Amino acid sequence: MGMSLRALQRTHNVTWRTVRRALDGQWPEPRKNQRRKESRLDAYKPLIDGMLLADLDAPPKQRHTAQRTYDRLVEGHGADGISYSMVRVYAKDRRKEVRRQAGVGPDAMFVPQTHLPGAEAEVDFRTASRGRSRLFFLCPGRIRTFDTRWRSWVI
Repeated sequence: MGMSLRALQRTHNVTWRTVRRALDGQWPEPRKNQRRKESRLDAYKPLIDGMLLADLDAPPKQRHTAQRTYDRLVEGHGADGISYSMVRVYAKDRRKEVRRQAGVGPDAMFVPQTHLPGAEAEVDFRTASRGRSRLFFLCPGRIRTFDTRWRSWVI
C-alpha cells in the first residue's frame, strides 16, 4: 500500500495539484511553440543602423543621440507605433556592433595574461621591533601563480 496524497504533499512540500499531475502521468505535456511577434521597430532598424553608420565619420558633438534618432524617426519617417525606450535600447546594443563591423572598434577589450609560477613576485623590506631593543629584519613577499591567486610568505 502506498502513501496517501496528503502524505506525499507534506513529504515533497508541493500542492495537491502537483501530486495529482505526477501520479497521472510521468511526463508533462509538450509546450506549444510560440512564434516571436514581429517588433514594431523592425521596419525602422535599417534606418537606425544607417544613422549609426553615418555617425562613424561625424564629429562627436554631431552624432545621433537616442533622443535625436527617435525624433528623426517620428518626424521624418512617420514612426508612430514606437517608443523612445525601444529606440534607446536598440541603439545602445547596436552601436558597438556597428563600430565593430566597420572595423573602427576593438575586437577584444582585454589582454590575456599568463603568470608562470615564480616568474613574478612582489617583495617589501622592513624592520620591526617587538617592544624590545632587538631589531628584526623582515622580507615579506607575494608570488603570483598560474591560478591568479597571490601567495604570501615571510622570510
